[in-house]
Amino acid sequence: MSVQAGVWHFDGEPTDQNLLSRISQTVVQYGADSEETYIGGAIGMLYRPFHTTKESHLEVQPYVSPKGVVMTWDGRLDNRDDLTIRMRNELTSDTTDVAVVSAMFDRWDTACFQWIIGDWALSIWDPRKRTLILARDYMGVRHLYYHLTQKSLAFAILSTSGTERGSVLGTFGPIALFLVVAVIFPIVPLVLSGFLAPHKPNPVKLEPYESGMETIGPTHVQFPIRYYLYALIFVIFDVEVIYLFPWALVYDKLPVVAAAEMAVFIVLLLVGLAYAMNFAGKQRSRSIDEILTGSSETARQARKSDSSV
Repeated sequence: MSVQAGVWHFDGEPTDQNLLSRISQTVVQYGADSEETYIGGAIGMLYRPFHTTKESHLEVQPYVSPKGVVMTWDGRLDNRDDLTIRMRNELTSDTTDVAVVSAMFDRWDTACFQWIIGDWALSIWDPRKRTLILARDYMGVRHLYYHLTQKSLAFAILSTSGTERGSVLGTFGPIALFLVVAVIFPIVPLVLSGFLAPHKPNPVKLEPYESGMETIGPTHVQFPIRYYLYALIFVIFDVEVIYLFPWALVYDKLPVVAAAEMAVFIVLLLVGLAYAMNFAGKQRSRSIDEILTGSSETARQARKSDSSV
């Protein structure tokens, strides 16, 4: 998470470097790693990074494209590999996220935003059209602030949660608290029961108990493995089908190759389902045969005992 800010004077008045410095000091807690600026006459842009990955250290922002478009970017490209392959002819040695998005903008202009998957925000200054573009993803995780007057526009894009190093605990604190409670909750009753529960064992209490009936035969019975196989098959297919939902939500934004990959995935699921159904059918037939065979054997033994009497 980083800070993007800037000022644009509509009347052509040059941007004051001191003004950008004052803005930078105001938002320093949200991007404390460094300070980079771009001044192009009436437009001034500020970028304060907050590095969270090794790749983010390689970015140079504000980024100037080969066509002279100036961009600041903060976000996460979930489909980065696909976009890098698609823009391989435009990219050189710089394959950072901001370079990929800048190359997309040079080719498709604002239409490129529909291909960006992830949470992101950017600011773009196009000196050819004298146009300033401020954009963010649909979820709006990063806040966009601006002040518009007849003479100028001032803006800032930042996220107020999880951006400061000191607030990392605020971001992951609920998860840590949940893990601690999940560990303590089952342990505390077990420990308390050891101290508080009465201990008066006798032979009757120690006998196995099943539905209020006295146990006949051994208490440890081995269940057939097919019951576990049915449960595993259900869990596997249940989890794999869940992957279809996020894919369906972004289907219209994915390339054609994604449809082919999902088709292969569904075919594999159907093959696995056909195999599981065939396996289950054989096991069911085998169980019925065992029951019938057992019933016939029991009947023969009963007739034999009757004849002996």
